[in-house]
Amino acid sequence: MTLPAFIRTYTLSPTGLTVLGLSVFAGAVVASTVSPLGALAVIPAVWILFSLLLFSVGIGTTAVVNERSRLRRGIERDLLHTASSRTKRIGRLRLPDPEMKKLTEHISYTAGEYCRTARASQTYDPKAHHAIEECLEIIDAWLAGRNRISARHHYGDQQLDPEYMANLDARTRSLLTDRVSIIERATLQISGGLTPDDILTIKEELEQ
Repeated sequence: MTLPAFIRTYTLSPTGLTVLGLSVFAGAVVASTVSPLGALAVIPAVWILFSLLLFSVGIGTTAVVNERSRLRRGIERDLLHTASSRTKRIGRLRLPDPEMKKLTEHISYTAGEYCRTARASQTYDPKAHHAIEECLEIIDAWLAGRNRISARHHYGDQQLDPEYMANLDARTRSLLTDRVSIIERATLQISGGLTPDDILTIKEELEQ
């Protein structure tokens, strides 16, 4: 962490805000009783003095660590909210192709499991988030391709390669399957590396 980022994190922490408030209060007292110009020197002096004192006893460092954790949790909550929203969008898709419909339902379930596991563990995997985002992009591209084919057939264009549709579907399923694997691996890692079958096996062994 750079020095400016360190100071900013400390200042934004409850401890840093308290010190800042005391500094401003001290400056206001000086401004009202001595000189307004004197307050300009008192505020930073009091802030530096109190901050050095708090860091010397470890309170300042603890404040920075706690604030960084709070900010990180906030970012993770935002990322999980975004992933959850995309998962719900995938689940609401109504696709004409039965196989693609079944695949998107599997994606929605897998991504939902990841979001629940990540939220329970208060962590996240950037690769899984990117994979969920890519699933939507791939499905959108597939739909655009299908619409293009439908439009050309509608206007009597019979020159389109008959294998184009099959190739489009196969490529799309392959790309989506790869993303599902990424999401599944992330869920597995977050949950401790145990599959549902592993958990059942452990339970059975404990009962023996």
